Amino acid sequence: MRPIKDFTIFDDFFCCPLGAKETDLDDFIHDDARGYYEREEAVTYGLFYDMPENELKSYPLGFATLQQDTIQIESKKIPDKNMPAVKIARFGIRREFHGLDFGSTFLAMISQLMSHKGWRFITLNIYCRPVVRFYEKNNFIALGGKPAKLKPAEQLTMYLDMWKPGPQRDPLKKGRLPFLSPKRSL
Repeated sequence: MRPIKDFTIFDDFFCCPLGAKETDLDDFIHDDARGYYEREEAVTYGLFYDMPENELKSYPLGFATLQQDTIQIESKKIPDKNMPAVKIARFGIRREFHGLDFGSTFLAMISQLMSHKGWRFITLNIYCRPVVRFYEKNNFIALGGKPAKLKPAEQLTMYLDMWKPGPQRDPLKKGRLPFLSPKRSL
């Protein structure tokens, strides 16, 4: 995982399923992410597979665009209710690798990096129900409680408190990355 400065590495990258009506993530990484970087509004990190046959070539498996955010929490222990947070503004995994735990691994890497930098919360906004289940599996909680069914164009804010470990939280602690398993190969 590393920050991106040259976005041309994503020219042949697509994370939205073929035939999807909504291609916001593909449009963002191809058309908008560079502008966010140049205006210093966000940092995009890439998850890469480094090709062993060519040490100069990296194959992008996913991206996450991060921004500064705040989250308002209710706690008697914390006097300032507005806490700084890192927002995952966009998050995508190459469509060929959906369902192989790359997304969970990448989220764990992001949370590990951010917690080492002193951040406690990660926030994100989502728009479709299947994505809610993915983030719940990775210990994100809907702000304000359990989400009802999302309606078109409705967004849901979710957060992860990195100071509260969860049962499925960190695939990195297993000692291996899922894509390096003998059962899976590129």
